[in-house]
Formats: sequence, structure tokens, C-alpha cells
Amino acid sequence: MQIIKFKDFIRLNESSDTPEGYIKTALMKIKSKLEKMFGNPDAVEKIGDRNSKEDSQGSLQNLELQSCELSRYSKLQDSVKIKYSDAEYLYDLTIFINLEEAIPEDETKDFTDEDIKKCHIKFKKYDLDNFDLIGEITREIDIKDINEDFLVSLKIDIDKDEKGDELEIETEK
Repeated sequence: MQIIKFKDFIRLNESSDTPEGYIKTALMKIKSKLEKMFGNPDAVEKIGDRNSKEDSQGSLQNLELQSCELSRYSKLQDSVKIKYSDAEYLYDLTIFINLEEAIPEDETKDFTDEDIKKCHIKFKKYDLDNFDLIGEITREIDIKDINEDFLVSLKIDIDKDEKGDELEIETEK
């Protein structure tokens, strides 16, 4: 049996009967999942989520987590912002959930944070030396797709865009 700190218990069991509450709960789950990927020991972990010690250490060993913050200041889009870096670049990933995603279509059916399926992301890559923006990707994705492979695919996609732009410039000359 695992003992949960009272402050974590309160945070996990807050009433979320409003669309804003559903979004907050969904974003807290995303934030916790992202922190666990980077091996953050302070990440909130639900009972039964721990599969093995290897999973709790994080699988993105060569990346350093700079920050992971929940922002709830927007009236229409709350977000989770995570910044991490490797030896050469700084990456900035912002995950937004629109208020419209948390409004039930069928009012007779019970709605929970698990019913929020879509989110929007904005992924930016910066040079660590000058903090110049190198590339940016914006997409709509399924929340269930947020994992280590997703972060790797974002990096690959932004690298493709960066190299593709350079090739276009060279062929136009």
C-alpha cells in the first residue's frame, strides 16, 4: 500500500464539476506524465501507475528538464509549458486545452476529464548560444499520444523542417 501526502491527495481529489475543473485535472495529469518522463521525483503519481523502477527514472536520460509549469490564467485556453534542453538546443513545448474540449456534447452522459481527447501543441527549438528561434511546429493532437516517442518525433519533425527550408533556399539561388 502506498501512502500519499495530504496535499497531493487534496490536489488529486478536488471537485471538478466544471469545464475549467476538467481541464485543470487533465493538464495536471499531462504535467505529471511529462515530469515522470524526465525522471522528476516530485511528480505526482497515482496509486497503481508505477510499473517498475525503470519507468520511474524517466526514459529521456540525455535531456535536462528546465521547467514544467501549469498555467491557468487564460479564460479560454489553459496550458502546460515544459522547457528542456540537450547539449546544443533548448526546446519549449506548450500544450493547450481549449475550453470547448471540456464542454460535454451529450448532457445526459457523465463527463469527466478522461473525456477530453484533443489538445493543441506549440513546439519551439532555440539555439542555446544566442537563444535564436530555429523552428516552430503547431498541431492538434490526441492527449493519449503524449509520450516519449511523441517528444522524439517532434524533434525529428522540426529538424526536417529546418533542413527542408535550407534546401529550398539553396535551390532558389
